Amino acid sequence: MDFCNFIKKFPGIYQLRRLRYRREFHYARWANLFDGVYPDFATAINHVPNTKPLGYDHEEPAKMYQERASQVYPTDYPVLFWLNKILIPAMKVFDLGGHIGVSCYAYGKYLSVIQNVRWQVCDVPAVVEAGKQLADKKNATSLTFTTETEEMEGTDILLASGSLQYLEYNISDLLKNLKLKPPHLLINLLPLHPEREFVTIQNIGTAFCPYRIFHQENFIRSLVALGYTLIDQWENAEKKCILPFQPTFSVQPYKGLYFRIKEQ
Repeated sequence: MDFCNFIKKFPGIYQLRRLRYRREFHYARWANLFDGVYPDFATAINHVPNTKPLGYDHEEPAKMYQERASQVYPTDYPVLFWLNKILIPAMKVFDLGGHIGVSCYAYGKYLSVIQNVRWQVCDVPAVVEAGKQLADKKNATSLTFTTETEEMEGTDILLASGSLQYLEYNISDLLKNLKLKPPHLLINLLPLHPEREFVTIQNIGTAFCPYRIFHQENFIRSLVALGYTLIDQWENAEKKCILPFQPTFSVQPYKGLYFRIKEQ
């Protein structure tokens, strides 16, 4: 019997621990706390606490992750491996949810070809503005920013590292409306559950975000149905989504996936 089910035998203690966690969740300044299980984004948003802003489109969330621009982490190496095999000069990378361009900067230390690649980050307006300011300071002329997902049309590589879970729409719905789909999909830091799909709420420290957990088989099938082949998959061992009072909904580890479109 797991601890959560054991402690439910003592309702008073269970409720006290639940209240303590909720208070921590409402006010904690460190990231990666989760709470709640909801059927969709709208329902989750209705349960977001009022102690922090909603989403990344604010000044404080836009300032996050600057340290990631200067180093890579263990979770980055599978992406680096495949980019090293795929990238050639003049290609375009569409970095969906790439924040201030952290991957472009960090990976550029190891892949010199990135200097000759068109790298475009798509994110929310506050983050895009912060990214543009940083790019100007760094004179990163090949790095551009947009808020429009339609600019993915005709790109060579779609990179989505830790971003798809924040989108209200499914990536397959976005891709199927493109006339020219990206031949390569590199998806990393993705919370895939073997049995369930739902939305929870994440405290990222500076804001609350609705956060989607994907059903693993359904997610892969949705991209295969668009003509993609799953080439590789890996685990992000240090990434986890823990729901302390609903343990069967927790996800650990996260996954990474590389898809390539089938040749016609």
